[in-house]
Amino acid sequence: MSDDASLYLKELQKQKDRIQEALDQMSQGTLPDMTEIDRDVFALCGAIETAPPEIAKQTEQDLRSMISMLEDLAGRIQEFKDGLSGEGV
Repeated sequence: MSDDASLYLKELQKQKDRIQEALDQMSQGTLPDMTEIDRDVFALCGAIETAPPEIAKQTEQDLRSMISMLEDLAGRIQEFKDGLSGEGV
């Protein structure tokens, strides 16, 4: 693994940790602030997209894992919002 790839992998892990914290907040009934996560994940994905192909290949598994976590989080946020809109009915 190249040093460049390890930098991307460290950043992916950092974002996955932040997403896990947001998932934990959701489990406690708190809606997390997604502003920084959204911004940082967007920047990281853009950087990987424009990186040399070997970087994309070496980060693919962790990137897929992060995306899966984001999809889970998005689903939970939607369920939370749906629950709020259903309370007034």
